[in-house]
Amino acid sequence: MGRDKIISLAKALKINPMDIIDPDEEFKNSEIAELNDIFKQLNSSKQKRVVHFAKIQLDEQQTKIAQIHEKSIDLPDTLAAHADDPHRVYSDAELADIDKYLDDWIDREENKKK
Repeated sequence: MGRDKIISLAKALKINPMDIIDPDEEFKNSEIAELNDIFKQLNSSKQKRVVHFAKIQLDEQQTKIAQIHEKSIDLPDTLAAHADDPHRVYSDAELADIDKYLDDWIDREENKKK
């Protein structure tokens, strides 16, 4: 379709000629606008983390790396341990065993990332 026809059609439909040429562009622009709106609401520290994470995602995409190593993006691992009975009182020996188990688990996970 020629330039003149695109402009005429866009005027008739009261839309931007670029919407005819690249209809997906509007979708991309709405995603960019949404991301920008969210980004503006974040404090400086959170914005830096978003940019850092986005750079890692882009690098992964460009180099086709299958997995992000969390150590490289400085995000904390979350580990939660809950007792079946919240009223149970643990002995010092039991707490030491739990601590050792969790420390060993964390060490194994950290070694997987290397």
